[in-house]
Amino acid sequence: ATASAFSFQLRHQSSSTMTDLFANTDLTTRTGSSAKLSSRTKDGTTVIGIFFSSSWCPDCVPFVAKLATMYEEINNDAEDEEEVPSSAKLLEIIFVSSDRDETSMMKYMKGKHEDWLAVPFEDVSLRSELKRKYGTCAGSERVAVGVTDRRRGIPTLIVVDSAGNEICDGTDDVDDYAGGALPARWVQM
Repeated sequence: ATASAFSFQLRHQSSSTMTDLFANTDLTTRTGSSAKLSSRTKDGTTVIGIFFSSSWCPDCVPFVAKLATMYEEINNDAEDEEEVPSSAKLLEIIFVSSDRDETSMMKYMKGKHEDWLAVPFEDVSLRSELKRKYGTCAGSERVAVGVTDRRRGIPTLIVVDSAGNEICDGTDDVDDYAGGALPARWVQM
């Protein structure tokens, strides 16, 4: 295993929260700058969605538009009602790209994504580990990333709890979103 894969496994095994899982990971913003997940979340309040997608996927483009609307409405409503501080989000998205190069990924993020975080393109080990963990990847990369039990293709949004455990596949919830609050099944009691 590479050092990055080993580092991810250690973080995952010892982590108590999703923020801890990504504690030593500089995630990427759509402007190309680095950000920590912990700077944008509030423990116990923020719902985290891990979004598997790519710029070349024809089904991803309309899905991204729906997810962007949902993200913006939910976070704007939360700020208006002061449910979370303005620096934190009620819904945070971490994008895991299936793009074939960094230029395509960044162009996709700049053009289509909201202010989401992304696993850096160069962190192939972490992107692959997340794809294996959640059984989600593009069919064309299945063998390369080692997904032996592919449960989903792209686009897929996996909603996770604070420890990174899957709560649900939120893809249909995004497709069905008609405004308002987070889907009830996304929120842990």
